[in-house]
Amino acid sequence: MTDLDPMAVDVSRGWGVDQSTADLIAFGAAVAPESAALEGKGGPVTFAQLNAQVVAIGGVLAAQGLGPDAAVGASISAHLDTKGASPEAVAAATRQAVDQIRAAAFTAAGSVDLGSLSGIVRSTVYRFADRVAVTDMDGTSLTYAELDAQSTAVAAGLIEAGAGPERLVGVALDRDAELIVALVGIVKAGAAYLPLDRSHPVERLRSIVDDAKPQVVLVDGDTAAKWTDLDVPMSSVSEVRDRGRNSDAPLPENVNPAHPAYVMYTSGSTGKPKGVVVTNGDVVTLLSAMGREYDYSPNDVWTMFQSYAFDVSVGEIWVSIAFGGRLVVLDHYTTRSPGDFVEVLERERVTVVNLTPSAFYQLAGAVRPPAQGRLSQSVRSMIFVGEALDFEQVRRWHADRRQLDGNDGPELNNMYGPTEATVYMTRRVLTPEFVAATFASDVGMPLAGTDTYVLDSRLARVPEGVPGDLYIAGPQLARGYSGRFALNATRFVADPFGSAGQRMYQTGDVAIVRNGSIEFLGRADDQIKLRGFRIELGEVEAALLSAAGVNAAAAAVYELEGHPAQLVGYVVGAAADGGELDVAAVKAAAKDRVPEYMVPDVIMTMDQLPLNVNGKLDRKALPAPVITSRAEYEAPATEAEIAIAEVIGQVLGLERISATESIFELGGNSLSAAQISARCAEDLGLDVAVRDVFEAPTVRDLATRVTGRSLVERPELVAAERPAEVPLSYAQRRIWFLQELAPTSTVYHIP
Repeated sequence: MTDLDPMAVDVSRGWGVDQSTADLIAFGAAVAPESAALEGKGGPVTFAQLNAQVVAIGGVLAAQGLGPDAAVGASISAHLDTKGASPEAVAAATRQAVDQIRAAAFTAAGSVDLGSLSGIVRSTVYRFADRVAVTDMDGTSLTYAELDAQSTAVAAGLIEAGAGPERLVGVALDRDAELIVALVGIVKAGAAYLPLDRSHPVERLRSIVDDAKPQVVLVDGDTAAKWTDLDVPMSSVSEVRDRGRNSDAPLPENVNPAHPAYVMYTSGSTGKPKGVVVTNGDVVTLLSAMGREYDYSPNDVWTMFQSYAFDVSVGEIWVSIAFGGRLVVLDHYTTRSPGDFVEVLERERVTVVNLTPSAFYQLAGAVRPPAQGRLSQSVRSMIFVGEALDFEQVRRWHADRRQLDGNDGPELNNMYGPTEATVYMTRRVLTPEFVAATFASDVGMPLAGTDTYVLDSRLARVPEGVPGDLYIAGPQLARGYSGRFALNATRFVADPFGSAGQRMYQTGDVAIVRNGSIEFLGRADDQIKLRGFRIELGEVEAALLSAAGVNAAAAAVYELEGHPAQLVGYVVGAAADGGELDVAAVKAAAKDRVPEYMVPDVIMTMDQLPLNVNGKLDRKALPAPVITSRAEYEAPATEAEIAIAEVIGQVLGLERISATESIFELGGNSLSAAQISARCAEDLGLDVAVRDVFEAPTVRDLATRVTGRSLVERPELVAAERPAEVPLSYAQRRIWFLQELAPTSTVYHIP
């Protein structure tokens, strides 16, 4: 943990369901230090005074094994006129004082509900009404008071439409300030929001709507016209807001923390999306943990970089609002244009950024020569989550910052957490010294109040340094999958290491514990098998990223019908002089990092890697490999060259091949070499060994090497008459000989 602003920690202590009186006193001292916490015998006692006493006395009592409640009692008793009173009267006066302190703390907070999102929003509005809450790319700017007024009208309109606790409201809106108004309005109504990504096929959206059954979906006019096939009521935000302004429907003053705050649908292994139900209590627990980890303040400026259909947006939207910061809502095009994003960071003086590693790599390339962008010095904190982070890229980032900015740059934080764990579950601060000595994607240790386990198939802890399945536990765990009771029973299981009734979640990720910290290895199902070898695509990508000038990389397997599967690498970047990357050099760099079978058969340069709506690498959108000659074309000259070129072209799926270019530069691999050998024998009657193809990989060299050869005709195998006694094979003769040599040996005995 870094040096924290005490205000962030103390404010976050007040959030939750069952706050202790000591936490509420600290909260009051942070938000209203000069307000009266209670009326003492000598006059009003401020929160600042009372908190100072609780902290001082608590330190003494803690050494004696006593908790904070004892410190509160001791501090309060000093301000009560209980001289000569009976023990019962003293106890009653103390209880009355505690009630007075707690009521004063809620008054200072501006909300009696600090256990739900709506209550925390109400508190922020009360304390920071005139500060700017939200801005967007269209120039819209809303203060917290304006956000409160508009979202209250939306909430009232939604209640009129039947929204409320345990009910969902779909959201399919542009990424602008109105989106934030809608989300705040939904949680104020006590309902949960259901993000619907408009880029998804209508059939998938229909599946989600049929499963989730939202009361209404908030849309714009264009979306409503396109979604006429969906059987669900639709309305615009303005329509709901206008209806709410004329409504006298009361908003809930308290929202049960067990009620859902949002439901996000993720891909299911069966092809059917599954909805993760995250409660208000889950999100508030996250907010409290973030306050204990980071020194956020009302002066921070956040970007909403992620789609609201991706749970990392929760760590942008609601953390920003909870701490009274300003949220800059980015449209989709800005998030996919690294140069434009760099400009926004400078123009808006952004201080806190949340990115997936894929998006971080693109940002790094946009502020690294020969690119013209420069990182805004206002950025002080960056969080990476959603994918395994390549530490080589982080080392390059640190080197860039020292060279270009003269400092180490903003604080970098590698965090981990699936949607089922409410965004973040662990944290690792990436100092230059730590990253220089670490090569795996270390995601650190669990946040306060949470637990992580790396277990084997029998749910036993694995030794340090041994890979295992990653499980997570604690109060941030989602309620479960909506309506998927069988799946909940297999993924949200009893925690054998926790208290009675505690659950843990099987993430499906693989990790290693090393020195008490977790190293994230990737998805358990992210391995591929190619030509008999098991390959981690992340390791291939890391090898590509080691090449000079490569800012981002991806790998995938592509199989053209009738041709062998190929391992394809995709790279983004530029040479030192600003020109195109040298693919041969990239391939050579990869060969220095991984075995031959993990070196991509084909490497393609791209302007930008495709990202999905969540900002993660979209492997399905990677283009089919286009194999182009890197050398000047030289036509096959002799009959042998022409014949061999035709065979190689058929194997590789190419129309023409230069006589002087290696087949391995054109996507060929060991399997291709075997096919070329077989085709030469079958079509040309040439005796070409696989070794010949490897040692003479061009058409011309191979033709020269095999000139004059002919295929050796082997006699056809025919069935022979089975003898009465079948002779022993060579292996059987060996075993018989050893047995005769050492009759007492038990080498080949099976117990």
